[in-house]
Amino acid sequence: MDAFLEKLKKSFVERFTSLMEDNGDSVTEAARIIGVAPEAVSTWLRGRIVPSIDYFAKIADVYNVSVDYLLGQSETQQIKDIPDEAAYPAVPARAFYNSALQLMAKQNSLISQQNALLQQQNAILKAMQQKATVENTSLPSTDVPLGLPF
Repeated sequence: MDAFLEKLKKSFVERFTSLMEDNGDSVTEAARIIGVAPEAVSTWLRGRIVPSIDYFAKIADVYNVSVDYLLGQSETQQIKDIPDEAAYPAVPARAFYNSALQLMAKQNSLISQQNALLQQQNAILKAMQQKATVENTSLPSTDVPLGLPF
């Protein structure tokens, strides 16, 4: 392989490893945040292959550095558009990010539960309407929305 490409690969391995260590991320945690299997991250860290351009961009975004920094083409990490943690000492960025993920997962779970209950309610109302039709009585319409509008 070309010496230049080998240098890029070596820089990526060193810098990605350092970023993970600095953030206290295991291979499994880094993989979860980036959206790949842990085996992919392990392969990258061993220098066997490099990520696709999409994953370079994702890694740079997750760790708030430039792709140039990851590839050893810049010594400046170029942290992008995040508040200075010193201004918010009680809430480090990583802890805030993890809390937000947990809240979103809980919200998704609650929305799923709500949709299941609305489906059950709709089924009960339809059954009541069918029974009322058989008994020649009328009930209001069962057009109940099955979830939130988004």
